[in-house]
Amino acid sequence: SANISGCPAPHRFAEIPEEIKAAVDYIVDPRLESQSTGKPSQIIKIGMGGEVEIIRP
Repeated sequence: SANISGCPAPHRFAEIPEEIKAAVDYIVDPRLESQSTGKPSQIIKIGMGGEVEIIRP
């Protein structure tokens, strides 16, 4: 996901706020966007011990 809490999720790379792009460790090549479903991504958290928490299915 690339939206600020409470704001609508962007459907295209160009709609992602610059503040989010500047704060992440990695951005998937936007050229892959042509294969996008337009659905928000799943968000998972991987802990230091390898535990997985699904934040948004």
